[in-house]
Formats: sequence, structure tokens, C-alpha cells
Amino acid sequence: MQRIGIYGGSFNPIHNGHLILAQSVLDNENFDKILFLPNGFNPFKTNLDEKTRKSCLSMLKAGIEDNPKFGINTIELDNEGKKYTYNTIKTLKEENPETEFSFILGSDLLNDLDKWYRFDELTKLINFIVVKRPGISNVSERIKELKDKYNANIKLIKTPEIEISSTTIRNRIRNDQSVKYLTPDPVMKIIDDQNLYKETDNFRKVIKFIKKDLKKKLKPKRYEHSINVMKTAKDLALRYDVDIVKAQIAGLVHDCAKSLTIDEMLELAKEKNYSIPEEFIINPATLHAVVGALLAEEKYGVFDQEVLEAIKKHTTGSKKMSKLDKIIFLADYIEPGRKGDYVDEVRKLAENNLDQAVLKALDNTINYLKENNNIINPSSLEAREGIIKEINNGRK
Repeated sequence: MQRIGIYGGSFNPIHNGHLILAQSVLDNENFDKILFLPNGFNPFKTNLDEKTRKSCLSMLKAGIEDNPKFGINTIELDNEGKKYTYNTIKTLKEENPETEFSFILGSDLLNDLDKWYRFDELTKLINFIVVKRPGISNVSERIKELKDKYNANIKLIKTPEIEISSTTIRNRIRNDQSVKYLTPDPVMKIIDDQNLYKETDNFRKVIKFIKKDLKKKLKPKRYEHSINVMKTAKDLALRYDVDIVKAQIAGLVHDCAKSLTIDEMLELAKEKNYSIPEEFIINPATLHAVVGALLAEEKYGVFDQEVLEAIKKHTTGSKKMSKLDKIIFLADYIEPGRKGDYVDEVRKLAENNLDQAVLKALDNTINYLKENNNIINPSSLEAREGIIKEINNGRK
């Protein structure tokens, strides 16, 4: 029986960290082959357009061409619509009934693993190889939970910890920094030849258009604040390995709904058939955030769900925040126009610890609202609990 490890991802672009991890798993498990499974659609993330998918596939082919034990399966690129691991593995098993497949994933995905589509059935089709990620705690305990509940075959292995990410590479290229030794030379040649990841004229035009429109609609101080948040968000994104294009767009438009009256915000939500949570109606000071996401999509063509979520959460936070959510929340709080010792303290924390900075900003906001007998949005309390949990898990 042939034994194959499946390594899924967008590989945008493939880098040396991917390759070292794949080779380590291949050697550790004595697999016959590692099958790279590029995907353009992830139910939990923003998806890649067709042009980007093609570029990623070309780079992936170039990156693995010198290793006969590395291969590619394009089943998830070839089929339209949502792609779920269960459907992919089911098809692969039907086509290769004598092959034993193992799915390679990082330990950072364990918490949501049982949320995968038809996970209980997936465990009967495939094994799971979990690779330890830095800063992720309680991995063994979580694996035991999944084993006990689903009778899943899950194995934790150690591989070299290589601090490289596709986001880092994209950000460095956009900032005209070298990515030599981060990705294979054949991949770098494709990036250079196709001028990938550079700040494009189209991006500059979009930013210019949004700035021009916001300048007309927002009060001068609010417009200046939006520009400052965009710049601060970019700085934080570079520091914490988050896509700088998404950070800049979210930072620039986060307050776009401030140009509307309360009635206009409610009307827009009604037009979009968006049901505004009661806590935002009770406390309209935070209403511009959720409506801002609707306006950003309608007025400025922002369709990236990660960006829209960050706009929506920038005033209150939420129980579960992505890095981009945290960055926009924090950039809004610490941009250079904000003054005061309480801001300086958060600003200092943000230099080295994103979560601690967000927690301090939440504490400051919640305490201020309490002292002034103002309504505290439940999302802020949930955000605080979520951040504390993340920080405590990281300490174990």
C-alpha cells in the first residue's frame, strides 16, 4: 500500500519553510510521496482570484520540480465552488482505494478542526499529521480530545521551526526588500518575471480615489485620523506579519460611515437586509463600525471578508479576533493623533506584544465607560475574555 502525505494551502507563494516542513514529514513518516494540494478557496478565509491561483500553481511547480517525491494534485483548483477537505479526500480515496492518505496541518488549526465539513466522516478516510507551531499551547490535550470524541488517528510530530510565511514574502516585496533565501530561486524568477506582489498602479489609484472621496465627506480631523490609522495599521502589519494591503485598506476606510447620520446608517442597513445587533442600536456610538463594513463594500468595492470583518470590529473587538482585526482595533486606538499617557502605554506595548496591547486598550475603554456610566458593548467584554484566554494559553 502506498502512503502519501497531503499538504494543502494557497502557497501564495511557496517558500522554503513549506519545503523544509514537507521534507521533514516525508522523512519522519517514511511516506512514499508528499502531495501538495493548492487551493483557491478556503471556507474560513478570503479566496484567491483566478489569475493569482494560476501564478501560485506555476510557482509551486517551479518550487518542487527538483524533488521526485513531491507532487501536485489540482483537484481543488479544477473544480468551481466551495472546496471542502472531506469532498477532496473522498474523491482521492475513490480514485486510489489502495492508498493511505495522511493530511498535514499545523497545530494552530487544531481548535477548529472539528468544525471542518463532515469532520466525523473525514476521520474515517484519513489520518492527520500535526506539526507543532510556535506559541500554540495545549496541543497534546486537544489531540486527546479529538481522538476520544471522534476516534481520529492524529499524530503530533516535531519539525524544524522555520519562521517564514507567505505574508512576510509578499510584504517584503511590496516594500522593495529582498526575499533571497526565503523562497527557491525558480520561484523568485517567476515573481520577478511576472512582477508579482509589487504595489500596483491599480492599488495606488484605489487608495487615491478613496482618500479623495473621504476628504470630501469626513470632517478634517476625522479624515486626518483615517490617514493616521492607515499608516499605523501598515506599520503594525509589517511588525506582526499581516498583509499590508489589507491593513491599509481597512485602516483607511474604517470610519467611512462617520459621514452618515444615525438615520442614514439604519437606512443603509435596511437596504442591505442587514440585521444590526441590538447592542449597536442601543449604543449608536459604535454603529458606524458595522455600517462602515456595508458602506465600504457598496461605495469602495471592498469585498475582502477579512477586511470587512476588521472594519466591523474596530470599535468593540469581538470574542474571536484575527490578527488583522486586532491591528485595526489597535491602530484606531494608538494612531499619532491620539494623545494621553493611557495611549502611550498601549503604544509601547504594541511594539512587542499585540495581544497585551489590545487587552490594555480594551481595559482602558471598558474602565472609561464604567466611570462615565456609559453603555459597554457586550462584544468588548467578550473580546477581553478572548484575548485573556489567548494570552494564558500562550503562557502554558
